[in-house]
Amino acid sequence: MGKLSSEEKRLLVSVLHADNEDTPWIEEALKQLHGAWAYLARKYPGQEFVSHAFEPLTKISEKGILMASRAGSSDAGRVVFRYEDGGYVYEDNLYTSFVRENYDAQLEAAIRYILPEAKAYTCFYTPADETIGMDCSAEAVKAYRPLLIRHTDLYSNQDGAWSDALHDALSRGQYYGSYTLWKKKDDAYCIGGEYQVFASEQEGETE
Repeated sequence: MGKLSSEEKRLLVSVLHADNEDTPWIEEALKQLHGAWAYLARKYPGQEFVSHAFEPLTKISEKGILMASRAGSSDAGRVVFRYEDGGYVYEDNLYTSFVRENYDAQLEAAIRYILPEAKAYTCFYTPADETIGMDCSAEAVKAYRPLLIRHTDLYSNQDGAWSDALHDALSRGQYYGSYTLWKKKDDAYCIGGEYQVFASEQEGETE
């Protein structure tokens, strides 16, 4: 194994001991880290990511984690990986910043007749494989199984309130997840309530 770069040393700090960079375990952790970087490059071609922290997969952990963010974005996410069938399998939730605009636009359209001026801002938490990436449609996001856990902030300039009609519209459109409704008051937004839109047990099943 060659000499570690400063970036590799920073991220492998949890496994480096006494400046010893030449052990089989460190080599395996480095392989995991490089695999996570290669996964991001493959899934998001042409995009730059900043790595923040890394915890390798060990014999006593269920998964390894690379914390990262898209360069220039405030959305922090994670790449998670496990060992299956002789190799590492990677998933991530860094797709949020790529799919949010399309997903939120369709969600806003679905409830426009109830809250005409509402704006949505969604964050996704569930790691997904390479099928949920840069050019993924809102339909693909909603159809992915297991369901992608998400939270949506809804900003309304009206004196609107959560209603059965709003819940039903979101449910029909399969915009499941948790919601915070923000209402504008005196040129500032205040929380109008926290709500949930659940999928049926059958819809939420893993394929």
